Amino acid sequence: MSTTTPGVVFSDTTPLSSLKLSVRLDENVTNQKSYDSTDLGATLGYSKKNSRWSVSTNHAATYDTTRSSEESSYDNSSSIARHTGVTSSLSIGYMPLPGNTVSIAGSGNLSRYDSSLLQNYNTYSASASFGYEFDEFNTAVLSVPFNRYETSRNDASRSDTFSPSLGWTRIFSERLTGNASAGVQANKQYAYGTVVSDWSWNYVFDGGLTYRAEQDSIVLRAVRSQNANGNGQDALQTSVSLKGQHNVNPSFTLTYAANHRNSSYEVYSAGSSEVLSGGSVGLSYHATDCLDITTQYAYRYETFVAESTNAEDHAVTIGLAYHPVEWDL
Repeated sequence: MSTTTPGVVFSDTTPLSSLKLSVRLDENVTNQKSYDSTDLGATLGYSKKNSRWSVSTNHAATYDTTRSSEESSYDNSSSIARHTGVTSSLSIGYMPLPGNTVSIAGSGNLSRYDSSLLQNYNTYSASASFGYEFDEFNTAVLSVPFNRYETSRNDASRSDTFSPSLGWTRIFSERLTGNASAGVQANKQYAYGTVVSDWSWNYVFDGGLTYRAEQDSIVLRAVRSQNANGNGQDALQTSVSLKGQHNVNPSFTLTYAANHRNSSYEVYSAGSSEVLSGGSVGLSYHATDCLDITTQYAYRYETFVAESTNAEDHAVTIGLAYHPVEWDL
């Protein structure tokens, strides 16, 4: 398989505002013509702030395949489908007193597929939060989010989730920061507008550590939350992930990643993802200021609900990355 990815990024940044537009194209060619694809992606982000107010908005659009849009193969790895995705979000923050922040946010996403094996779906979210800064190293956050997941094809369904949580952010040092939040989640599922499961209650959490130094960058995260899937299933997923980078010297950079995820369902269909694990390790050689030579090995293993089969993948990639220096317009 060969992938060619040209892209361009436009940005304008000041101390109080930022604007960024990125566009990329992926040209994928394989030894099986039915797997070839031309994928497009674009993102637009804008933020602005003053002494008390802040606002940010982000938008993204993709036209790709399920090879890149879906984490799971849904026990159907023999074929791929076209996917179109659009996402928009808006966040507004206000600081009534120094160290106190009130925020509201909302987002919407739509995903469409050209295969009847997958479900077109929309997701919507809204949240309100309050942050209190005890000192420059410790901040507490109370968050109250609401999420809706709904499908729009075949057996139309809907899932509503409400999950208030209390969190804490701690700056341990210039290099190490941490965050943790925990709460309860209420979830109700509908089919054709009829309740198929009463409110179910579960615990949820989100926590992580970030270490950044001159040679190393490491991010460790653990999350338990409700997530949408392209096969029409809404899952409560518990995941652990590790991502890191080590600059061996000015010429070589080592990257590595690992993840493990379990999914549980109130209502499920055969072929839904159950356990998904994977990892990768890569090495980049910075040949010039504008040219990198890269190589990576990746592994993925997945099991499925009510299926005896599993999916296992090994992939080795070698690439050239050309990134010209920045210039002013």
